[in-house]
Amino acid sequence: VLGVFGLVGGILAALAAANNADVINVSLSFGLPEKKCGICGRESHSSRSIVFENMLFQLDQLYDAPLLVAAAGNDGGSKLSFPARFRNVAAIESIDLNGRFSEFTNISTKDHEGNDHPNVFVMPGGQSKQGSITECIGTASNGYEYWGTSFSAAYASALIAALWSQPKPQTHPTHQTHPT
Repeated sequence: VLGVFGLVGGILAALAAANNADVINVSLSFGLPEKKCGICGRESHSSRSIVFENMLFQLDQLYDAPLLVAAAGNDGGSKLSFPARFRNVAAIESIDLNGRFSEFTNISTKDHEGNDHPNVFVMPGGQSKQGSITECIGTASNGYEYWGTSFSAAYASALIAALWSQPKPQTHPTHQTHPT
C-alpha cells in the first residue's frame, strides 16, 4: 500500500517521465479531511502542494509541452478543484444527458488567482440526485455505478488525443503563372 505520499510520488514520477506525451490527465483529488490547513490556512482538500504545482508548471514550460487535463471536482462547489484551477490546465466540468451541469460538478470560470480561466470545458459525467445515482457512466459487475468529473476529464483527454492523432490535411502549392 503506497498511501497518499507514495501515490503523490508515483504521480510526479509519471508526469516527469511523460515528456513525450501530448495529453496528460491529472484527474485526482486528495488532502486533509478539513478544507483548510489548521496550521497555515492554505486550502488542503485537493491536489495542491508546492512540489505538485512546480511539476505542473515545469511541464508547461517544455518546448513541446503536453496539454494537461483535470477534473473540476465533485463537491458541487463554486470553485474548481486543484489542479483544474490552474490556467495552464484544461478544467473539465460535468454535464448530464440533457446537457445541464451535473449536480455534483464544481462550476467556475475563475483560475487559482481569481482571474478568468481560459480553459474550462464540459463533457458527460453522469448525474446524482440526493445521494442516489440517476445517470451513471458505467456499472461494475457488482452493481456499483460510476459517475463524476474524472470521467468527464477522461472523455476530454480521449477526444483531444483522437483529434490530435488525425493526419494533417495536405496542402497543395498554389500555382503561379510566370510572366513570359
